[in-house]
Amino acid sequence: MNDKPTFITEDSSFFGHGKLDPADEGVIREVAEGGGVRIRDPEQLQLLKRAAEQVVTMFRAMTFDMTKEQAEMIRRWRVDEGYSWRAVASAAFGLAPAWTWDPSSNQLAGMAVCEKAAELHGENFMQPPWNG
Repeated sequence: MNDKPTFITEDSSFFGHGKLDPADEGVIREVAEGGGVRIRDPEQLQLLKRAAEQVVTMFRAMTFDMTKEQAEMIRRWRVDEGYSWRAVASAAFGLAPAWTWDPSSNQLAGMAVCEKAAELHGENFMQPPWNG
């Protein structure tokens, strides 16, 4: 069995010239030093997935009234400037009264913000040009 940690992300900003948040850099450093979340079995992975889905649902509700101007700014950060999802979350933190999360660099919040902004542009945040 290989006990070496594997870093898994679908955030394309990690694999190019993206703007990473200091929290992203901390995650990369932690994994390089052998840290990170250890998944023991498929059941644990499913529990983590369900918990993440609940949190994302909450963040989606926070962004329901995103303006076109906010969506344009978020698209510029993510698509043009290559911000990671955590960097988007940090940049968007507090832009609307409901847009507060802990930590400010919450990756799931960044994903929800990008998802809504992409939707307002008729795009999919998991597909190019948003990701990929």
